[in-house]
Amino acid sequence: DNLRQPEAIMEDSINKPWRTMPSKRMTPEHAQVVMFILYACAVVNSIRVGGLAQCLTLIGLGFWYNDARGADVSCILRNLINGLGFMCYTSGAVQLELGPSQWQSFIRADGLGLPWLAIIGAIVFTTVQTQDLYDQAGDSARGRKTLPLVIGDASARWVTAAFMLFWGIVSPCYWGWLQTSQSGVLFWGGAYMAALACLIAGRTLTLRSVSADKSTFLLWNLWLVSQYALPLCAGL
Repeated sequence: DNLRQPEAIMEDSINKPWRTMPSKRMTPEHAQVVMFILYACAVVNSIRVGGLAQCLTLIGLGFWYNDARGADVSCILRNLINGLGFMCYTSGAVQLELGPSQWQSFIRADGLGLPWLAIIGAIVFTTVQTQDLYDQAGDSARGRKTLPLVIGDASARWVTAAFMLFWGIVSPCYWGWLQTSQSGVLFWGGAYMAALACLIAGRTLTLRSVSADKSTFLLWNLWLVSQYALPLCAGL
């Protein structure tokens, strides 16, 4: 969906000409047809197996991000939509895995579930600009207001590194990382998360080439995926 807009095609023709629409293997109109078909399939499947609220929310976020240009007009909106999207992905998967009764228990007001989902959203909101550091040329060409283009490359790197260090400690601590009563699995899992966050922060500040930033973004994705293992490490 986010590759079929005219601005996106122009951007991809600069830095990703192999993609489907810049290479003219598909037209934007064809992409829109495929999008609507897959949206319909997703809604029907969500009605059948669960996660309908998350599915509909993601469709709305997709429209906001792409058609309403929420990803272009403000770096805050761009990061916010990404954060909300990851909360939908996470909560939908957890809801299907737990089933109705355990899901209600997971999201009760005095439980651990809702704050954890909020942490996932906040992590993405404050650090997802890692993907924008290596794509500044394309984003600038299309007039997109990403964090590095709004506050400058150096400032964006310091902001990103600071939040990486913050969440690298706070996130595992939320699950009781430093409590002596917890298992060794959680301790070493939390240590891994903290070390990986430090590595990403260090790379963000010291390695500033396009190729290095792409590798740093891959590590960020690995770190983000690892967040989902923390509840398991805590024995939940």
